[in-house]
Formats: sequence, structure tokens, C-alpha cells
Amino acid sequence: MDRAAYEKARALEKAGKAEEALRAFREAGAVEDVARLLAAARRYREAGEALFGSLGVRPAQAGQLEPSLKRRALSAAIWLSKGGETQVSVELFVALGELAHDSYRVRNRSARHSLRQSYRKNRRCSGPMRARK
Repeated sequence: MDRAAYEKARALEKAGKAEEALRAFREAGAVEDVARLLAAARRYREAGEALFGSLGVRPAQAGQLEPSLKRRALSAAIWLSKGGETQVSVELFVALGELAHDSYRVRNRSARHSLRQSYRKNRRCSGPMRARK
């Protein structure tokens, strides 16, 4: 991350110039700050896309990331769900193992349903096979 560009972006943010600060944070490579500003402006989908794009993996691979990047993936999933990108957010929640207690974060009914269906599907597939009678 470019430290001088980051300090310039912080100064722009403090001066109340949000759009200029957003551009400066992007130039500095400060992905979390970009997402923070976008979320503060209620541009949730863009915030989630910025975080998710920085990971460089598909949604199903998010569970294999190192812990700091898993936190970023979880934030991306939350912002994407708030922004209406339910399919990607559900895939991220499932890959990260955020199944039972995180369905409350998903706002609309179809997303909660998708999350529950993914959870049930994963529960059936994992574990030993049971003999049918």
C-alpha cells in the first residue's frame, strides 16, 4: 500500500470529500477503507464487490483462505447480501461455514431460503452414509 496516497485519502475523508477520498483509497490499494466508505454511502453491493474482488478466489473457495482474508470474505458476504446479491453471499456464507447463526444477516426471504437449502444439502452430503431400510 502506498503510504503517501493513503495519508492523502485520509485527509480528503476528514475534509468531507468522500468521492475524492474513495478514489484516493482505491489508488492507495486500501480495500477495507474503500468498502467502508462505500458502505457508509449505502452502496452495499459495491462495497461487497470491492472486498470480494480483492480476494482473488471463487465464492466456494473462500473457506480455504487465511484467517484475515476469511474476515474480509465474511464482510463481503454481509455487504453483498445487504446489496441484494443473494446468490454470491449465500455461497460465501456456506464456504465460510457461517450457516446456522448468520441467516439473520440475509435480509430477504429468498436468500434465507437459499441459505437453509445449502445448509441442508451440505448436512446430507457430509458424514457417513446411512443404510436405507
